[in-house]
Amino acid sequence: MNRNMLNGNSPYIMHDMPIHPGFEIEAELVESERSIIYQQAENRMHVQKALLLYLLNL
Repeated sequence: MNRNMLNGNSPYIMHDMPIHPGFEIEAELVESERSIIYQQAENRMHVQKALLLYLLNL
């Protein structure tokens, strides 16, 4: 994904991890103010930790 593909729109940028900047998505978009990539990853991490705790306590 690159800025040309956005056609002037300014959506939130989402991407699953791991990211390969410059190959799948421009590094500039990963670090842009519209990027919520790292927030997504943090939310997913907390869900996975909760699931592990639940499974360990069965």
